[in-house]
Amino acid sequence: MCLYITYVNLILPHNVISFQDTIRNPSVMDFIDRSLEEAPFSSKHILNFLHNGPPEEWHHDMPNLDWRDIFNLTDRVIRMLNQYGDVSSLLGKDSSPFYAVTHRALDLLEEGKFWAGLVFTNMFSWTSSVPPHVKFKIRMDIDMVERTNKVKDRYWDPGPRADPMDDLRYVWGGFAYLQDIIEHGIIRTHTGKEWPLGVYLQQFPYPCYVDDLFMLTLNRCFPIFMVLAWVYSVSMIVKSIVLEKELRLKETLKTIGVTNGVIWSTWFIDSFFMMGTSTALLTAIIMGGRVLNYSNPVILFLFLLSFTTATIMQCFLLSVFFNQANLAAACCGIIYFTLYLPHIFCFAWQDRITKDMKIMASLLSQVAFGFGTEYLSRYEEQGMGLQWDNIQTSPLEGDEFSFLTSICMMGLDTVLYAALAWYLDNVFPGQCVEKNRKVCLHHRKCAKVMFCFFLIITGEYGIGRPLYFPLLPCYWLNSVSPASGNMESITALVHHHVPQARLIEAIGQELTFLLPNRNFQPRAYASLFRELEETLVDIGLSSFGVSDSSLEEVR
Repeated sequence: MCLYITYVNLILPHNVISFQDTIRNPSVMDFIDRSLEEAPFSSKHILNFLHNGPPEEWHHDMPNLDWRDIFNLTDRVIRMLNQYGDVSSLLGKDSSPFYAVTHRALDLLEEGKFWAGLVFTNMFSWTSSVPPHVKFKIRMDIDMVERTNKVKDRYWDPGPRADPMDDLRYVWGGFAYLQDIIEHGIIRTHTGKEWPLGVYLQQFPYPCYVDDLFMLTLNRCFPIFMVLAWVYSVSMIVKSIVLEKELRLKETLKTIGVTNGVIWSTWFIDSFFMMGTSTALLTAIIMGGRVLNYSNPVILFLFLLSFTTATIMQCFLLSVFFNQANLAAACCGIIYFTLYLPHIFCFAWQDRITKDMKIMASLLSQVAFGFGTEYLSRYEEQGMGLQWDNIQTSPLEGDEFSFLTSICMMGLDTVLYAALAWYLDNVFPGQCVEKNRKVCLHHRKCAKVMFCFFLIITGEYGIGRPLYFPLLPCYWLNSVSPASGNMESITALVHHHVPQARLIEAIGQELTFLLPNRNFQPRAYASLFRELEETLVDIGLSSFGVSDSSLEEVR
């Protein structure tokens, strides 16, 4: 249609001028006037209608109308009819079932031409008159109206639903205007009159509230800031623990009687004192600086302390997998931060994940801490804060997870990390456990003329226990455990040269043999040392040595 109109605009002026010149011929004018004697117009009216000049050049006794006015009127009518056809297609008016309209709407959406669909539920193709009560449905794109599969927001926050883009979709999307047009048409059809009725809309008043955008930012940033704040501490704790193992200080302590539990307890006390102090200062700054205005400070401190304890145990677990301190410091900081990333996906999919999914994800203490921070900021945003009476509930509609569940999961993570660190440290105390063992021969002078020897066998980072060691009574009773693997071959070798030798101690990381002090046979000991030297690699030993001490030194 546009191309056709443009073409007429270019050609018509030339044709009109030709007609005017023809009519102005005296013979033609006389013929026209005689032919139109009984008509209300003459040749002058025709020339005035075909006038191409400005309106000021019209004759004063002629009507103010020419061919251009008729052409513009016709053009407007054609355009209006074209727009009406487009609107009818966009509305998708159809008396067919709802599903047919839906499929038609989907096709129009792909072309970007769909606005709304009308479904008259009590009117059909054979209906001849409009029923007294017209029932109809308006179907629009979901991006232009509110969702209808929920009656309220899953999460309530103080403030009216007054956002122009998110909350007033029925207005800017055109739903309200379309409904008003249809209802006016129904009223006019029933009454036969066009009532000049208007629509006045006003939002419902809302009471005073606090609009704290900082809490929305805190909801997203606080957990990641806390994780980043502990990255350096985590790296240093893991580095210190691994450095103790790398320098054999841990094995040295065990040879003088310090148990594994004492060593781990010492590290826990040292780390807990450092990080617990930081947690207390952080709580004081948050509450004293009015970052949180409503929450109970004791609950906040317990929440942060639970995360601190879980972080320390996670450091112990990570230290088991490393034997080089610098490598452990570099890797553990990255690993610690990476374990927080699943919480970002959980936050993005919070409408889809269930309570069980959250519990599984909370086996990572960083994720459990992120969940707890969400409830903390949401209760704070509602002006309630975390209190003892609401830590067991969720501010989200239909959510079975809660702030208390988050704390319990961090406590469970603490126990889980500690149990894994204890088990793996006993089974895999260091690299190449099965092939790097060390033999130390200690000679103690028990009296001035009597000698007793102690043969102590240890690994490079300790001797690994069997996978089932928690089921062995000897572990819990701290007695000699049955030899297995290379331990049997080492014991057999010692008994071959010194039959009277007796295994008196096997505390997982070392084997201690009591050698006889009577009938001392230097050749037997020499042959034992020689065979140990020759079969060093075959029996899985790295080195051995000899030391002695007097009875007074032992005491």
